[in-house]
Amino acid sequence: MQSDDSASRLNSSQARHLLTSAQYADKLFGEIESVLFASKSKSPFRKYQNALSPAQIKVVEDYLARIRTQMVRALEAQCVPLPEPQFESVHSIRTTLAFAKMTFDDCRPERMRGYGEIPESKVRELNGLLEEVIGAIYKLDSYLAPLLSQP
Repeated sequence: MQSDDSASRLNSSQARHLLTSAQYADKLFGEIESVLFASKSKSPFRKYQNALSPAQIKVVEDYLARIRTQMVRALEAQCVPLPEPQFESVHSIRTTLAFAKMTFDDCRPERMRGYGEIPESKVRELNGLLEEVIGAIYKLDSYLAPLLSQP
């Protein structure tokens, strides 16, 4: 026979489903925030064109904050604990920078020969441009390295 307390609670599978659903919804809300941020980005490769005014963007952000607050309240009401963050932001940024560096390393003339011969007059120019970009990546990575928390 179940106690009154356990009968009034979600079982572990139900709690896990509620939590993973909230996490998935939060991921979707993060994608909405990415769209809002990307539409204001200075990136030359923007994916989104901004069709919202600053006031409308603020309304969307406020609604997302309100929905997230309601999600947390619902989880807490069902005694579903929120998980701790899994990754340190500095580590994730440095890992992403490493992939960006590899991407530009793959653009070096000797690596791109499979796409066709690069004119000799462009080899030095391309290498110089890549060194500038890779150098900036290294500088940002070096700036972030000491910020990693010590175990």
